[in-house]
Formats: sequence, structure tokens, C-alpha cells
Amino acid sequence: MGFGASFLGGRVQVVVDQNEFACQHWLANQHGTDEQELQLYAHELEAYMDPAMGADKRLAEMHDIANTLLHSYPNALTKCHCQCRTSPFSKSALLSKGLRGYFVVSVKHNNPRFLHPSEAALLLEIPPTTVVPHPARASLAFLGLASPLQLVRVYGHLKSNAGAAAGQLFPSPEEWL
Repeated sequence: MGFGASFLGGRVQVVVDQNEFACQHWLANQHGTDEQELQLYAHELEAYMDPAMGADKRLAEMHDIANTLLHSYPNALTKCHCQCRTSPFSKSALLSKGLRGYFVVSVKHNNPRFLHPSEAALLLEIPPTTVVPHPARASLAFLGLASPLQLVRVYGHLKSNAGAAAGQLFPSPEEWL
């Protein structure tokens, strides 16, 4: 297939061979109108480009190692879609702890945007048949570390393995999702 992922120091290393252009083209055409919603707002781009907000590499390129996606990835500078937080992180919190996250450049619009949920799911090894809710930014929050979707997946693995050890049959993690 020409596309692979491996874990390296808690990060996912994505390797793309000579079919990289075809892969980028395929990903760009999978998103439809979601890409508009994933574009960074002016205040988000300003914060991500501010060195005082942290030293993370902000522009993710095809051969980079992807940092961990956090639950707050698409909404650190806005309220959270799941309503766990009704306002953005404070500027003092962002200055002391840093703004985590990165963006990619849209092949369609040539503007910075967050990953599409299908791209994030691919990096997280979530089955491509998994349907994530809309809007796209809310879907990203559900995919990030300690998100509801990840917790269901981990819980499914625990239940399945505990059941197998006890000689009982439990649904697979994919069935829990």
C-alpha cells in the first residue's frame, strides 16, 4: 500500500513511499466541506505561531513524527464541544503549560488546518470503518488522548481480555465502538 505507521518514543512515525503524492491527493479528496471547518481561525494561528506558547513544532509535514493528539487538540482556544470546558484555556495557563498541537496545510485551500478526523483516526489505529460524529472539530476532540472514544476502546480491550482470562465471551473492542 505504500503507507505505514510505527511507534517511536510515544509518537507515531508515518512513512510514505513513492506514492506520497497519491496519498495526499486521496486524503485531500476525502474531507469534502469538513476542511473549511478545520481551518485555523486567525486567533488560533496567531497563538500557534507565538513562541511564548511553547516550542512544539507547529507545522506537521508528511514525513514528520506526529505528536500525541490531546482531547483539547481542536479546541484549546475555544470551548470544548463535549462541554467539559465552557471557555478557552486561559492565556496564563497556555503560557505556563504551553499550547499543544500542530496543523497541516490544506491541499485544497493552501491554508493551515487541523487534521481531519479520518487522518487522526488513521494515526490512532482506529478502524477506518468507525464513523465519527460531526462537526469535524467535535470528532477530533472525541479522538484525542483521554477522549470518550479512546476510553471506550480501552475499556473494550480490558473487558475482552478479562473475559477471555475468565473463560467468558465479551464483545471485541470494535463491537464496543
